This record gives sequence, C-alpha cells and structure tokens, in this order.
Amino acid sequence: MPESLSYEIQFEGVSAAQAGDFAKQLQATLRDIGDGVEVKRPPGGEGHQDFGATLILIFGTPVAIALAERIGDWLKSHRTATLTIKRKDGSEVALTGVTNKDVARLTDEFLRKS
Repeated sequence: MPESLSYEIQFEGVSAAQAGDFAKQLQATLRDIGDGVEVKRPPGGEGHQDFGATLILIFGTPVAIALAERIGDWLKSHRTATLTIKRKDGSEVALTGVTNKDVARLTDEFLRKS
C-alpha cells in the first residue's frame, strides 16, 4: 500500500459559521476526486474553530496534483477565503486569492515528505 499523507485545513479570518460552510463546500469538491483521497470533518474541540470547520485530508501521492488543483480552483471561486494547510510536523501553508504559481507550490507541499 502506498504511503499516506495527512494534512489539516482550517479557514482563517471568517466566522465559525462561514468556516463550517467553506469546509462543507470544499469537502464536497474534493470527495469526487476518487478513492485516492479521504476527506473528513472532525468534531470541534480544543484547537478547532467549530464543529466541522476543519477538514482532514488523507491521500497517497498519486492524487496530490489533482487535489492541489481542486483546492486551487475552489479558492479561485472563493476569492475572500483564506485557508491554512497544516502538516503533522507543524509546518503550514496559508493560501488566499491563489494563482497558478500557488497551485504549483501547494502541489510541491503535498508531494514533500515529512
């Protein structure tokens, strides 16, 4: 079985309700990539903005490019949204108003090993 990568996505600078809506919308966008990615919304609690306002992505490297492109497309259609993608090692990438260069940077981030 290929190695799985795991990232947490949080939405910044918006109300908890808006973050929850963004999480729900992005989750729906990413789910149709296929079996190579798992997208889940953990319950709220310490370190989380609100119930369902955070997404956890678990995927193998074969879908990393498609995943980055989908997130980039979603951000292009939600220009006011800022999301932070956090790795298990504590590093993070914040994205807002993305360009094709940002999508390439996100792809590199997804392909980088911990």
